[in-house]
Amino acid sequence: MSNKIITWFRKNYFPYILLHLILTLAAWFFLQRNGIVNEVPDNGKMAHWDAGIYQSIAGNGYIDYDDQSNGNVGMYPGFPFIWWLTDMNDLGISLLNWLFAVIGIVLLARNFEWKPWQLMLMLAWPSSMFFLAPYGESLFLLGSSIALVGMHRNNLRLLFIGLFISATVRAIGMFFLPALLFMAFMQIQAWNWQSIKPVLRQFAVGFSALLAGTFTVMLVQWIQVGDPFAYFYIQFVRCRHLFTIPEFPLTTWDSYRLLWLDGSAFWFCLLAFLGCMVWGLQKLLRKMQQPALGGSTAVWFAAGYLTMSLIFLLFYNPYDGLGGTTLYAANRYVFASPFFMILLMWFLNRKETPSYYVYIILGVILLTIPLLGNDTSFNASPLWGSMKDGKLFYRLFMFLPWAFLLLLQGKNKFTFQWALLYVACLFMQLYIYDAYIKGVWIG
Repeated sequence: MSNKIITWFRKNYFPYILLHLILTLAAWFFLQRNGIVNEVPDNGKMAHWDAGIYQSIAGNGYIDYDDQSNGNVGMYPGFPFIWWLTDMNDLGISLLNWLFAVIGIVLLARNFEWKPWQLMLMLAWPSSMFFLAPYGESLFLLGSSIALVGMHRNNLRLLFIGLFISATVRAIGMFFLPALLFMAFMQIQAWNWQSIKPVLRQFAVGFSALLAGTFTVMLVQWIQVGDPFAYFYIQFVRCRHLFTIPEFPLTTWDSYRLLWLDGSAFWFCLLAFLGCMVWGLQKLLRKMQQPALGGSTAVWFAAGYLTMSLIFLLFYNPYDGLGGTTLYAANRYVFASPFFMILLMWFLNRKETPSYYVYIILGVILLTIPLLGNDTSFNASPLWGSMKDGKLFYRLFMFLPWAFLLLLQGKNKFTFQWALLYVACLFMQLYIYDAYIKGVWIG
């Protein structure tokens, strides 16, 4: 019996999760002792920015918008419902969120055969700090992870449950529906009923889950504020998420302080879009055969989701007040999601990938560097010197970590490079988490 328990713990990465916790505490004590961080997570310190809106919904239900206020209808109710159900304070719900995130990441690691250090890297990723905040990211990750496992196992029940949970946490219909269509297209082997029938069944289940989740949200808002379209009014009219032609260079809130995070999320979405283009062309040119680039249902769906994220960032995000389309919160929506995780690990673990693919990807990142950072972003920072020199050094700083990470492609054994990357990510996560606790915008 004891051997079975030990085996179960190992299969679910418990020793590595415990090791990550120990290393996190050690890193925090080191940073605290050296004056780099000084905040401690505590009740009353956690509900900043969007978390305050979630807390309002959990405590008071929906409050309608008026001429002076947006109310709190601009958020979906899935996560506030859990908060209301558990009746926890903001620290307690943050810890529960971390548990949700760990379960979701373990589900991905087990089903998609990640290495233990890769699971630890995802826990230490800088934007994974949102899993320790009263945000909806953890529940969204858990629901989406369940859906991805359902796709991988061809389990329609898991697919429906996962997509339904996700669709009550965040407005993802415009992201998930095209991703479902792309995944369906990639699975079709021939234009006959035998080949199309299981794909249509899978699509119908996914689409039904999205409809059920969205109508649930609309029903709740209809009951509480009398307007089933309240969320959409706030997002489209008040928050200006309307179709616009992107304005370059792209920027983000707090300019240079977060451009390395939000800009990196933009890069990853751009690479996912290029992947979808290659997959689609290979599929068509090979006359419906499996594409040479490989992939799987979950990977194709993840790439489709990130492609739609790119379209949203470029065409539906407003202009920044200082010029340029803003990428604000891109790092939260991209990096704190299972779609980034599964696509990254698929690429890193894919043995058939030629080495020149990595250099092509790094070349694409280098070529798109000028798209990020308007003049004001760099003028505002004495840290980066003059505008011209500041842009150069800043963009090199953004590029080097990605080069370091992607050059680990195909390396199946744990090496000092993985350890170095983990430590760098962990320290950066703790640094920006400390800023979040202080009430500084992160995403």
